[in-house]
Amino acid sequence: MGWAALLFALSSIPGHRFPSVRISVSDKLIHGFVYAILGALCCRALVLASSLRAWRAVLVAALLTLGYGISDEIHQMFVPKRSPELLDVVADLVGGAIGAATMYLVWFRRRRP
Repeated sequence: MGWAALLFALSSIPGHRFPSVRISVSDKLIHGFVYAILGALCCRALVLASSLRAWRAVLVAALLTLGYGISDEIHQMFVPKRSPELLDVVADLVGGAIGAATMYLVWFRRRRP
C-alpha cells in the first residue's frame, strides 16, 4: 500500500516541476522497474493473505499492477503538463508480471520444505 501511495504521489507532480533526470534510461524502463516492485509486493501479499496458489497469485498480481497502471495514466490526465501513454501501461504490466514472477521464484520456491 505504501509503494502504491508513493507512485501516486510521484504521478501527482506536475510535468514542469518534475526533476529533470540526466541519465540515458528510457522512462519505460523506469516504469517497468517501479511496477516490478509493486508486482512483487502484490504477489507476496496475495500468497501470504489468501488461499491463492502461487502461480495464480502471480497472475492476479500482474493484473493488479495493470489496473493500477491504467488508473495512474488516467490520473495523469488531470495533472498539469502530464499525459497518459499506452506504452507506459504496457511497461507497467510487463514490470508487474516480472516482479510477481521473480517474487514467486526467489522467495516462495525457496521457502518450500
